Amino acid sequence: MFMNIHVAVGIVAALMLLDYFLTFKGYQSYKKHYAKYVEIEAYELNPTFKKSIKEGKYSAKHGASVIFVALILYALYYYIQIVSSPIFNIAMLIMAQGMLVSAFLYVNVRHIRNLLIFSSIKRDDKMLEGKLRQSNTFSLKASCIDALGMFLMLFFVFLFFPNVFTLGFASGPLIILLVHLRWMFL
Repeated sequence: MFMNIHVAVGIVAALMLLDYFLTFKGYQSYKKHYAKYVEIEAYELNPTFKKSIKEGKYSAKHGASVIFVALILYALYYYIQIVSSPIFNIAMLIMAQGMLVSAFLYVNVRHIRNLLIFSSIKRDDKMLEGKLRQSNTFSLKASCIDALGMFLMLFFVFLFFPNVFTLGFASGPLIILLVHLRWMFL
């Protein structure tokens, strides 16, 4: 848990920016080394950023989302300092920090996994044969399954070390799962 709000906001913002950078890097590597074996409907799963990633252009929406999340964390922190509330308290802030850090760590680890897979294909392209077409729905379902597994693992950490930070940290992949389920039905 991060008792210094500036450190917490900095870590979350850095993880959000790293997510965007790794998405670009992953898409470039996919096109060079993996696309001849697996044709995907869209590399980016987030509908808001699909077009900009495919075109290789930075989206101002991403910068705005980083600023928005930072402002929400700061607002929550300063609200807690001013108003005593059973709902908005320091425990909620610590849980939100754990959830955001976990969610973006999870997403970044998946990007790094993809880069390692693409790199291994580059080194030995005989590992794959043929061509597979993967729909966006399949990509989202696979991501949901991965997120569920990570949530269950982190939930057991919470059971052994119960506090609001580990509960928030366990919830990060669950939030990703719920968001991806929502995207499936857009």
